[in-house]
Amino acid sequence: QQFNPSNPITPLINSVSSLFFEDNHIKLYDRSFLQLDYSEELFNGFRLFGGISYERRKALFNTTDQVFFNQDDDMYISNNPLDETAYGIAPFETHNIIKTNVSAQINFGQEYLSYPDSKFNIGNDDYPTLVLSYEKGFGATNGDYNFDQIKARLYQSFNIADKGRFRYNIRAGKFFNADDIAFMDYQHFNGNQTHVSTDGNYTNVFNNLPYYAASTNDSYIEAHAEHDFNGFILGKVPLLNKLNFNLVVGAHLLATPDFKPYQEYTIGIDNIGWGKWRFLRVDYIRSYQSGFQSDAILFGLKFF
Repeated sequence: QQFNPSNPITPLINSVSSLFFEDNHIKLYDRSFLQLDYSEELFNGFRLFGGISYERRKALFNTTDQVFFNQDDDMYISNNPLDETAYGIAPFETHNIIKTNVSAQINFGQEYLSYPDSKFNIGNDDYPTLVLSYEKGFGATNGDYNFDQIKARLYQSFNIADKGRFRYNIRAGKFFNADDIAFMDYQHFNGNQTHVSTDGNYTNVFNNLPYYAASTNDSYIEAHAEHDFNGFILGKVPLLNKLNFNLVVGAHLLATPDFKPYQEYTIGIDNIGWGKWRFLRVDYIRSYQSGFQSDAILFGLKFF
C-alpha cells in the first residue's frame, strides 16, 4: 500500500492471500484486515510513518497436485513454510491480532525546492538515510502471538570520483516477548532459490540463501554493499571497452543468535546488451558459513 502525499491518511479494507515470502516456492496464508496508514514530513528531512491494522489470519492448504510439466522425481511440497512435507498441518492457528507500527525516516542533509504551494525534496548523496521503527502486535486471540520489535536501517548510494558508484544497506532489529509468535511475524530475509533476479536491487537480497533458512523472532543484523565500477575498469581494456559492460562486486552478511554469520561475495558484469537495450546482468556468487557452502550463477533481468 503506497502512501498518497496529497492524502496522508490512507484507509484500506481488504481480504487477500498474503505471502510468507515472494518468489519460487511461495507460501500463502489468508489475511482479512482493516488498515489505516499515515505519513507526514514534520520538518525538512524528517518524515513520520504510522499504521495500525486489525487482521484475521488463517492457514491455507494445497487443494490439488495438478501440474502441466513435471519430472518423475519431483515432489509437490506443502504450503507449510516450516515443513515442506507437513501436508494438511497448519503452521499456526487461525487468530485475530492488532498490529501497529511507527517509523521515522531521517534524510540527513536533505535539500529541497520551495514553492508557494509545494515543496520538492532533493536527494543528497553526501549523507545516508536512517530509518528507526517500532512494531507491536497485541490483542491477539492467542496471547502467545503478541510481540514487540524495534529495528533500524541505514542506507546510502554515492559516486566515488570517476571510479563508479558505491551503495550499502544495513538493517538490524530485536524482538521482545516473541518466543511463540506466528511464523509470518518473524523477520524474514530475502533469499533466492532460483538463478534469476528481476528485482534490480542487489543490496536487499541474499541470492544464494534458501527461503526461511535464517528467519528469526530474536535479534538480527544484515548488511549489503555493492560497487559498480561503471566502466572504470572494463572501459580501459582494449576491445572490451567497445562493449560498454560494467564490472560489479558485492558483499553480503547475515547473522542471528541461531544462525551463524552467513556471507555472500559476488562479482558480475552489468549493462549487457546492445545499443539502448541493456537488460542483462550476470553474477558469480560464493556463499560461506563456517567455511565454503556453495556457489551459483545468477542472471539478472532489467526490463525498465
